[in-house]
Amino acid sequence: MLFFLPVPHAAETTDTSAVAVPQSAGTTETPAPAASQSAVLTVTSLSALGDLSAFITIEQDTLALVNKGDLSGVKTRVNDLETAWDQAQDILQPKDTAKWTQIDGTIDQVLSALRAPKPDRAACKSTLEASIAAMGAK
Repeated sequence: MLFFLPVPHAAETTDTSAVAVPQSAGTTETPAPAASQSAVLTVTSLSALGDLSAFITIEQDTLALVNKGDLSGVKTRVNDLETAWDQAQDILQPKDTAKWTQIDGTIDQVLSALRAPKPDRAACKSTLEASIAAMGAK
């Protein structure tokens, strides 16, 4: 029989991956299937700040709107990004001030590009892609 125990990550975040631990020699149990595919996606967005997948999702949604040319719809979604990031600052910043500052800078560039009086689609796209990459999205 096998028991599944959580595996801690360096970022000290909750993880859905598991390690099989044998109970006794010669007995095993079939591992349970993964909880969900979203759990796998979350693991790829872990950084020193923890799970940034919610912010990455907002930025990817915003990028999709930019690619469609819906710059008015982008302004609503980018407000979601700013609000969520600001609300998480007290939790994220102490984990890794340098990384938080780097990502905060890329988000500031996104906000500036998207809120320009006449947003440039190429600039909006490149700042979003840079911010998504800074968050560690793959």
